[in-house]
Amino acid sequence: MGFIDPTFAGEVPFERLVDEPNNDWAALTYQAPGEDEPRVNTPAVVSLGRAVASGGNGPRYSQGGTVFLPRGIDRKSGDRFTYNGAKYRLVGRPAGDQDHPVTGDDFGWVTWSFEGSG
Repeated sequence: MGFIDPTFAGEVPFERLVDEPNNDWAALTYQAPGEDEPRVNTPAVVSLGRAVASGGNGPRYSQGGTVFLPRGIDRKSGDRFTYNGAKYRLVGRPAGDQDHPVTGDDFGWVTWSFEGSG
């Protein structure tokens, strides 16, 4: 059993930029081990950080946090997901993508940092 039971995780839709000049995004699917059909939404546990407001050229905000995703999933920095109506982008590299160094346990999940603004 993984560190997080997937039945208690939420699900979010992911997209990947496929044509930057035209700002075209393609939906990414998730296929769980043992499932025949891919899903549109990916199991995820999202932990939002504190939002920061700024005044500049009109009110804006930025917000980041951490998202737990199933280990081995095809996601990369720059992919975006929608959570509670806001879009966020994955940044950096996944953390925890290894077995436990002492016990060898596979927790089944990795963490990604993300950021978004509006």
